[in-house]
Amino acid sequence: MQQPALKNLPIGVQLFENLIERNYIYVDKTKHVYRLVSHGQYYFLSRPRRFGKSLLVSTFQALFEGKRDLFKGLWIVDSSDYAWPTYPVICIDFSVIDCTSTEEFKIGFLLALKRSAFLNDIAIDPTITSPQNFLVELVVQLASRSKKVVVLIDEYDRPILEHIVNPEVRDPLHVILKNFYTALKGVSGHIHFLFITGVSKFSKTSLFSGFNNLLDISVSESTATIVGYTEEELYTHFDGWIVHTAAKLQQPVSVVKDQVRAWYDGYRFSDNPTRLYNPFSILTFFWNAKFSDYWFSSGTPTFLMRLLKKGDWPLSDLENIVVPDINFPAYDIDNQELVPLMFQTGYLTVKDHQNAPQRYTLSYPNIEVRTAFFTHFIKTATGLGGDKVYGFQQGILHALEAGNTEKFIATLRVFFAGIPYEIQPGSDASGPSESYYQSLFFALLRGAGMHVHAEVRTNQGRIDLTVETKNYVYIIECKINASCAIALEQIYAKKYYEPYLQAGKQIVLMGLVFDTKARALGECLVEMLTSGEPKGYL
Repeated sequence: MQQPALKNLPIGVQLFENLIERNYIYVDKTKHVYRLVSHGQYYFLSRPRRFGKSLLVSTFQALFEGKRDLFKGLWIVDSSDYAWPTYPVICIDFSVIDCTSTEEFKIGFLLALKRSAFLNDIAIDPTITSPQNFLVELVVQLASRSKKVVVLIDEYDRPILEHIVNPEVRDPLHVILKNFYTALKGVSGHIHFLFITGVSKFSKTSLFSGFNNLLDISVSESTATIVGYTEEELYTHFDGWIVHTAAKLQQPVSVVKDQVRAWYDGYRFSDNPTRLYNPFSILTFFWNAKFSDYWFSSGTPTFLMRLLKKGDWPLSDLENIVVPDINFPAYDIDNQELVPLMFQTGYLTVKDHQNAPQRYTLSYPNIEVRTAFFTHFIKTATGLGGDKVYGFQQGILHALEAGNTEKFIATLRVFFAGIPYEIQPGSDASGPSESYYQSLFFALLRGAGMHVHAEVRTNQGRIDLTVETKNYVYIIECKINASCAIALEQIYAKKYYEPYLQAGKQIVLMGLVFDTKARALGECLVEMLTSGEPKGYL
């Protein structure tokens, strides 16, 4: 029997009208839309990039423009009492405005406002050249001609994020945005509905400080699934594509579902336990029928890597980190906090939540984000190309899985020796910091997909690293500018191996030394626990 034709995958389709009219798959979110327009007025939603925010904004625009025919068969038509009032809409998408310089940004910003004026048949004095003054005139004219106005702003923080570590460009752009949101507050009496999306919450933009009644729904339990795909939505709307892709991969459907869950599921932004799939990754996976890091590769998080490097954060501290709340306050542009930014940008997500006392455990959402994040960190911190990084990771993976400690250490030596001198932090004679080497070492292991634990607590102390494979447990103690014999003595003295004695695996003890002056891996000592005889220095 012939399979029914598959509906089109909406890869990159952000206009609700195009998606409906051109037979693309649409995951119905209109129940959320109805609830927001019926019960409130001013909203802010933070979600990672390419997670469906722009399509949601476009859906609001079509709704307020009265395009009811587009919504046939959707929840808001079939199951609600929505009256379909129409309003003039001002829609601004900062993701498509050039922000390479202050001048280019002002030109693009003004053009976006002029486009809204043209679409609403409003003539604005051509001598008005500031975005904030143009906005005031546009809103006042629209309100006086008809009724209140709908304002939709997508990716409000994109100009800031684009230059977050470049204050000479960022700060003038920030002034323009601050003046604009101050003007927006001034005409709020003419606004029927305001919806603003972004990735992060920055203070001093007059957005959060000015709009006291702006409701932040980013971590609201009731809107947890307003964008992204739940597993139920995935299996309902993409069932045909799942079957089609499983056939191409020559795998059972159940196996493909498990793999897709491990790769692309796992996002959670509130107390709501429902986890979400990344829409862009899911759509691109079905198109290519291949597992890869589609979302991560679609936009290099340069600003995040620079903050990591600047803050000298040990990467192991960012995995399974516990915080008291996820409703992070808006924070100062000049003092970016890494954990809130990683949560809001989607590199960390809620893995567990408990009450009394309330606390959230944050970690990487899935395989895609975790492996790509570590790989990109290595590329940024070392200047090495992606192919080289991948080669080192695979070499380490295969060596440890085979118990080949000589190859493992040899690969590490080549890796650290290949990092250009000028790339490494530390311009004085002391060389790079301890956390630099520890983070790189951890990233190599974790990015290779190894089962790694850092700072493992025992009743005697903390093990620097443990790595488990099918047949081996590696207990690794790292030292800086010291003797590797001291590292091995510490493992024995504190009996770090005891929790693993019943694992049924060969236990391998390693003492590794990083020489900060030579900027290289120093002496290393490896010993099989069962042998009782050290294998010697490598």
